[in-house]
Amino acid sequence: MRVPYPEFQSCTSKRYVSKKPRHATPARYSGACFEPELRAAADRGEVVLVDPQRLYTGS
Repeated sequence: MRVPYPEFQSCTSKRYVSKKPRHATPARYSGACFEPELRAAADRGEVVLVDPQRLYTGS
């Protein structure tokens, strides 16, 4: 059996072979602030902004 993704070659069970995501949302991290352009992109769902509050509390 050919494994489609080389990083999963060591897995013997089919249940461990994951599919490549069709869409990934980039995340941006900052301890201070985000520029208005990034906040607008986050409002459109194009990026995820992670500040210390979200990083440590999840909200």
